[in-house]
Amino acid sequence: MILKNNLQALLNTEQQRNLHMEAFDELADVITNFIDQSNDSNGEGNYYVCSASPGHGKTAALEATVKFKITQNYKVPLLLVFLDNDNMQKFFKSVRDFAKNANKTNAIQAIDTDNVDEFLSHLDIYQVLCITQQRFRDLANGIGNSQDYMWYKLPTKGISIKRNIIVDEMPIFMDHCTFDLGSQDNHVDWFDSMASESRLSNEDIRFTRKLITKIINQEINGDLPVTKQLSRHVEDSTSLEKLDAILNKLTTRNVGSEHLSKFSWFKKLLHQDDVAAIDRNDRGSNILCARRIDYKALGNILILDGTSNITKSLYNGEYKFIHTNNYHDYQSRLHLHLREINTSSYAKKNKENNKAIFQLIADDMEAIRSSEIDPFPLMQKADINTCIKHNIIKADQIRFYDGNNDEEKALNILNTTGKNGLNSYDALALLNIPIKQPSVYKKMAISLYGTSIDLTMNKGKSKTWFVDNRVQLVFEALVLNDLVQIIHRSSIRNINAKSIVNIYLYTIRKEWLEILKSEFSLPLSNISNFKLQDLPLEKFEHKCIEWAEKSSKFAAKYENHIFNNTYHTAYDIGGRPFKEWLNSNWRKTDRQELIKECFSMNGLGIRIDGKGYKSIYLISED
Repeated sequence: MILKNNLQALLNTEQQRNLHMEAFDELADVITNFIDQSNDSNGEGNYYVCSASPGHGKTAALEATVKFKITQNYKVPLLLVFLDNDNMQKFFKSVRDFAKNANKTNAIQAIDTDNVDEFLSHLDIYQVLCITQQRFRDLANGIGNSQDYMWYKLPTKGISIKRNIIVDEMPIFMDHCTFDLGSQDNHVDWFDSMASESRLSNEDIRFTRKLITKIINQEINGDLPVTKQLSRHVEDSTSLEKLDAILNKLTTRNVGSEHLSKFSWFKKLLHQDDVAAIDRNDRGSNILCARRIDYKALGNILILDGTSNITKSLYNGEYKFIHTNNYHDYQSRLHLHLREINTSSYAKKNKENNKAIFQLIADDMEAIRSSEIDPFPLMQKADINTCIKHNIIKADQIRFYDGNNDEEKALNILNTTGKNGLNSYDALALLNIPIKQPSVYKKMAISLYGTSIDLTMNKGKSKTWFVDNRVQLVFEALVLNDLVQIIHRSSIRNINAKSIVNIYLYTIRKEWLEILKSEFSLPLSNISNFKLQDLPLEKFEHKCIEWAEKSSKFAAKYENHIFNNTYHTAYDIGGRPFKEWLNSNWRKTDRQELIKECFSMNGLGIRIDGKGYKSIYLISED
């Protein structure tokens, strides 16, 4: 007999070893209480978000609770929603194997693209169903029959009871798409996909593509900020009737959910006003469609979202928050280091600038690694090959970025959520701030505040991206959410560990350092700021003299000290900023010679031992 108060025994040895028991117990209580409350209420209306911070073992608590529930005589049916297929399969296999050993049949089943047709007709025989967030979104949008997934038939009584829903990470709250006239043809890609599955004549296909292109072009080139019925751009009623008839002929069979969504949006755009916002900017013009997805209509929901305190506004007041204790010791363990360098896409657009930027980063990373700190680098997908060439990504790290890895999707700075493979690293280097295309933040704002919201972006060196503060706050919340998630991919997520964790941020935007300092409540001693730029030799010489003078004063204090230590490290003298400055510039022959000259003029020598460690000492006058 498995006891409820011994849930941790249901986990494997490695999971148990990494558990923080108080955090685990709190989360297990949250999950169990939600299930019990939902069952006792005999209805719906239980919509919760648990804000337990990353690393507190929410997946482990969910796994143990599910294993416990499937051993009980009273069957509690659940629909579990996972961030992606990787995380779902890992969870499913563990619970499936446990159920098999416990001789429990039809306990759990994961549904994915490969097996949905096989299981769709009898989903109701499984006590626990697992799906991805993409499928959850599609069901809420009417793509597929949600009722197939929501009911469980009790094996002995033959009656059906509704499943309670538990979602791992914040669900996709936005149904959205973009129409423009760019090179990707994304104003008609959905039609091409559906036409290939439908019985349309070549003439009908040419007519429809041409007319769709025309009316979208006219709408974009107008001056209205919000769309009106696109049908007003069709010159005669006969053509409009023909277009409607062709759209009605389109089959939805074998068509992906993205194209089905765009098909639905286009039909609304064609015959309704105020459906979408028109975003006109320096990069071009787009029709942005977005609406909020209401998952509450599906049933009782508990969302396990470790950064929901940051994105609280995105929950739109629709869910009650459950707060648990945060057991992380950020103040003792977490150190943030800003490396001031412009790593924006605009700065890297020029080929020579791009080369110079990555060379500076490569030199800095080598200097950091020479000080026995080994950061794992994270960058945009487009920069991966460049980072491999510059040895920023080391040979033993390339496998993490390999798109052919069967176990997990390839890693990049915008794909780290749910990736626990980095938790052995005590240092991460973020080679840019994880900022997505502006349209992502604009569409989220539209889904929350409607199509009339101002989408204009500030120009020049403004501290804010967006004119409308509501859009700016959405932007800041989503970027901060991504930053905090990334930081928790490191060994900081291991609550029981004591190691110092160093996070390096390569950006010119100092405000993100301040925002993170506030988010983690860090003291100033945990923060450093190092300007990473290839200074002209004259400016470098001034900096060199400055450090030499500071070193001379420091060494002089200990010259006649009873416990005199003749040799002093750069860290002793100027902390991490001096240590990293010295290591970074020592690699360049011209600068190394200038350092030696400046320090010699101040009566100092620099010794390098057999391991390559540098120390500074006063030169004897004898």
